[in-house]
Amino acid sequence: MWLDPSHGPWLLSLAAATGADLVWATTWEHEANEFIGPRIGLPELEWIDFGGRGADHRDGHHGKVPAITEWVGTRPIAWLDDDFQPRDQEWASSRPDTLLVPVDPRKGIGADHLERVRAFLTG
Repeated sequence: MWLDPSHGPWLLSLAAATGADLVWATTWEHEANEFIGPRIGLPELEWIDFGGRGADHRDGHHGKVPAITEWVGTRPIAWLDDDFQPRDQEWASSRPDTLLVPVDPRKGIGADHLERVRAFLTG
């Protein structure tokens, strides 16, 4: 895994500008606060518990969908991930204020991804 130290400040700036809450939605779960966050300049963040099943794919959906749905409730959500599944956009379209941002795992998060999120959250 490659980590870019510029991502922490980018994400913190995005959260400050939009009032968004940053949360780990990774199969690293709480360990993201130990192994990822400090290396990119993020404080300890809330994390979503996937019960060890976050990478499973069911019925064409990402295995994270049920836990993310429960965690987010009716709040707007912008979800960046490198493993969206064929029916995830259908799930997103069925919810109000939901944006899925696919990230190429070979390139990682770029400024263009965060600008899409900023536009979505402030639009």
